[in-house]
Amino acid sequence: MKDMSKNLQTEFGSYIGRLFRNQFGKGPESVFITIDDSFLSIYLRNFLSPLEKALLDQRQDQTVYQTRDIIMNILMPEIKLHFHTMTGLEINDMYYDWDLYKRTGFILGLMSDYSEAQPYPAQEQVNHLIGNLSEKIQKRPTSVSSSFLNPKTLLINRKGVLTMVEQELISSGYMETLRYTKKNLERTMFFNNAFNFEALLSERVGDVFVDWDFRKDESHIILVLNQNRKSNHSK
Repeated sequence: MKDMSKNLQTEFGSYIGRLFRNQFGKGPESVFITIDDSFLSIYLRNFLSPLEKALLDQRQDQTVYQTRDIIMNILMPEIKLHFHTMTGLEINDMYYDWDLYKRTGFILGLMSDYSEAQPYPAQEQVNHLIGNLSEKIQKRPTSVSSSFLNPKTLLINRKGVLTMVEQELISSGYMETLRYTKKNLERTMFFNNAFNFEALLSERVGDVFVDWDFRKDESHIILVLNQNRKSNHSK
């Protein structure tokens, strides 16, 4: 695994801040970037526009999620192109999720050759815990793997997580409803069990993000551990 230069990460963080400010009217206060030869991770903090805040005050969470989905569908190709121009690397898949009430977000880009990094302490126990929690709310994944993207960000990959009912809902056109419901359910489940992860990882879990590729029956979970470092870019 080769980390890209700090200057490159700072420059890309500035680009992301400007891009989101132009599209949403307010950019994130902080952007934490990790660029590797096989992935891109973007952690956003204090990111919520005044309009979105007003909608959340009216409990219109799904409206905010849907609006962000529309904007992200526009932004993702641009992010991929800019990333390729800067690094020469091509992002194959992108995932994202938001915690609207904590005003945080995470964007993950994976290259086609992404694979797990070196093992870490308690890796087997973390993977087993994820399997157990997944089984409580849907079914046990056919496989679970995990690796650290940086010292404060753990990526967990699950395959084979969709039940037959969920697959039928997707086929019937209820993909977005399912995505929204599963995000809330799974994020709550993982947060309620944060103490189990903290016991294994010896650090506090600050944020949990979840996203899926329903076509591949694959899910990615991000655990952001307690943040003590300064951001690469501040608005």
